[in-house]
Amino acid sequence: MDSTPAFPKTLLNEPGSAPVESAPSHFPEERFSFSGSGAEYFGIWLVNLVLTLVTLGIYSAWAKVRRNQYFYSNTWVAGANFNFHGTPYAILKGRAVALVLLAAYNFAGTLATKFLVLAVVALALIMPWFLRRGLIFRARNSSYRSIRFRFTGSNGNAYRTFIVWGLAMLVSFGLAAPAVAQRLRAFHFNNLNLGTTSFRFTATIRQFYKLWARTSLLWFAAMFCVGILVGGTLAAIGGWAAAAPALPIAAILSFWLTRAHYVSGMQNLVWNNMTLGPHRFRSEARVGPLFRIMMKNALFTIFTLGLYRPYAVVNVMKYRAETMSLLPGAPVDEFLAQVEREASAVGAETADLFDLEISL
Repeated sequence: MDSTPAFPKTLLNEPGSAPVESAPSHFPEERFSFSGSGAEYFGIWLVNLVLTLVTLGIYSAWAKVRRNQYFYSNTWVAGANFNFHGTPYAILKGRAVALVLLAAYNFAGTLATKFLVLAVVALALIMPWFLRRGLIFRARNSSYRSIRFRFTGSNGNAYRTFIVWGLAMLVSFGLAAPAVAQRLRAFHFNNLNLGTTSFRFTATIRQFYKLWARTSLLWFAAMFCVGILVGGTLAAIGGWAAAAPALPIAAILSFWLTRAHYVSGMQNLVWNNMTLGPHRFRSEARVGPLFRIMMKNALFTIFTLGLYRPYAVVNVMKYRAETMSLLPGAPVDEFLAQVEREASAVGAETADLFDLEISL
């Protein structure tokens, strides 16, 4: 039985939740699955946490590789799993660069204002290049059935996307956020390839604004409904003075409900508007189940003083993976064999001096 608060049904239906209509496929649907468990991941998480603390953060690069390898290798579709091949040295190198940039920025802030302005301009000019390198690193070190992903976005495209839309965020006081989110995903996915076969992302800025607007509306509706319900109940039991906790309770429940709406809506919006060659994707994430998972995760994590965290991560990952499907437009094995031949003919990209990942 769905225990999600009874808000208007239209608020709980995410934009993009229905797959894009197309001709029926003659090939069977391939469901995604996640084979990992919280108990398995707990051991990895605990070792990563302890060694990261003991090494004052240096081991965090190795921790990220172990974490990615676990989640990639346990994510399956069409009888095969994904793999992550990144090295901790590239991640560590990227984090060292990030720390140097952050230190330089903080140092400039202690000097005259003009130096701080120069530091901000310098960061704005170099960050698109670094972020593009990060996308190349993640794609190059991810594979499916031994076929590597590739990111082909150019530096020029990266600068146009990050600089232009970053300025749009500033001058609009954040109102351009949905448009920026759409342009960043378009830059990422429209330059992403499996071997030599390109992904295509077709979601529009208008669809992103609709998701943003519906999420905002749901927040206010949830605050009002839960506040009235909880406040009225507490007032009936102990008088109006006892109704004071209604506001924080309403805020917490509204936060998790709107978060579940946004996360499920964004997953559906992105993947229901994504193709790979002749293949489509379908995502059917729903607010109610994800809301219950998130609330359970939050409560158990608090009561266990954080020890439930790895179980919480696996719970969300499992649900999100198992609400997705690949809708083949051609025999999957034949398609992948062709992709593998084309990728072999082109040759694999090799790591270079600038093989790094910056995570901010």
